[in-house]
Amino acid sequence: MLFNSFEFWIFFAVVVIGFYSLPYRAGKVLLLAASYFFYMWWNPRFIVLILASTVADYFPGILLETAADKTRKPSGFSSTTTFLFPRLPRSSVCRPIR
Repeated sequence: MLFNSFEFWIFFAVVVIGFYSLPYRAGKVLLLAASYFFYMWWNPRFIVLILASTVADYFPGILLETAADKTRKPSGFSSTTTFLFPRLPRSSVCRPIR
């Protein structure tokens, strides 16, 4: 699904109408499900990448939000980036330029 395709605009309209017609919390769940669907539309293998990204960002985000000590906050951020960035060059999307 490309951004300039007819399917995208139908998808976008359904998601926007659904988001504004649902309560706030349910709208956020709809946006999450819609983003998963959007990434899976092009290649279903990318669901693994976006799920790993969600898990890798969600739990350190909870720790960052609940941390009372300001010195602990950067360590939560570094754990997220350490998990995600070493895997990028090996993915099929990011290939080294030769």
